[in-house]
Amino acid sequence: MSERHSAALLAAQLSQRCQTLLSDAHRAQQGDAPPMNALRHDSITLGKVLSKESNAISLGLKPPQESWKVPSELLRGWQSTVDKIGMLLAWTNAKATDLLRKELNFALYSLLEAIETFLASLSTLASTTAASSGSKRQDLLQATSRLWTSVEQLELVSTDEREALRKHWKASLGQLDDALLELEDWLGQSSTAQADDISTATHLEAMDHFDLDSDEELTEVERERAQAALTLLRLARLLLKRLITRSLADQLGASPPGDDVYKRLAGTANEIFAIFDDLAAALYGPQDLDELRDAAASLCKASQMLATDAVQLHDHDIVSDLASLDVSADKQKQTLSEPQWLQLCSRELGSAHARLLAIA
Repeated sequence: MSERHSAALLAAQLSQRCQTLLSDAHRAQQGDAPPMNALRHDSITLGKVLSKESNAISLGLKPPQESWKVPSELLRGWQSTVDKIGMLLAWTNAKATDLLRKELNFALYSLLEAIETFLASLSTLASTTAASSGSKRQDLLQATSRLWTSVEQLELVSTDEREALRKHWKASLGQLDDALLELEDWLGQSSTAQADDISTATHLEAMDHFDLDSDEELTEVERERAQAALTLLRLARLLLKRLITRSLADQLGASPPGDDVYKRLAGTANEIFAIFDDLAAALYGPQDLDELRDAAASLCKASQMLATDAVQLHDHDIVSDLASLDVSADKQKQTLSEPQWLQLCSRELGSAHARLLAIA
């Protein structure tokens, strides 16, 4: 059997194996999964090996010195590597609720897809006559580039659950900013979507105009409710941003919280993202008072729960008694510990919610 024919056969068999692993990707491996840092390390190591060897294969097939010896030799070791990647993919399905595991699972799935595309392109090129091999060789080069890119993306996978949570929230925070900007424009308010402190988030201007997307005009009471609800939305958004830029970014010390804390934070934040949209939508006229109040209560409760749970991210002394803390206009000038800031934000959320409920 010629080296070209051998390479074509091996590539076709491996391509089929990848397809099988991809079709079974939803199945979780039974038993206790290895630690996430080990899964991530092994994934990157195997990916780099295949990326390097796929590049060597492509270079070896570059005319006019085309040689099928390198592909034929290298592909013999790919069966074991592909199966190991399939095993890693199955392990990362073991705890689908973990953001880090989901992130690694997605990167591994993309890697396996890229491997399958490379192998299919290689098999096609090996089975093509020289007269029509130009476009097929180009396909192989593109597949090689895709495989290389997928390994790069694998290296960018978060190193721990905290980093995965920050990455997930940063992507979602942009959606909240867009919704808040739209509401502020509608209510004639200066933009505070990028507000970094509580005093800015709670500042409200007189509403000089309304640029309504709806044919329904708001009553004076509805306008007052919308303005009060805007403060609650700003504070919820500010809390999430603070966790991204400060609480989750800080060093956690010698005793970082367990993954269960991050899982709880992620679940609560997901509730906030959903409720945020519900409350924003409820502000347009004609307002359903029960719907608006339910959404506001849910947002306040979830945000305060998030602030309370986030205190566990800090292993230094926590000051729980804030009775003497000045909450006047100068409160932002004080130097607050992160737990103090979180509790202050929780208090402001409660006050904003109370003001909204007080509007008949």
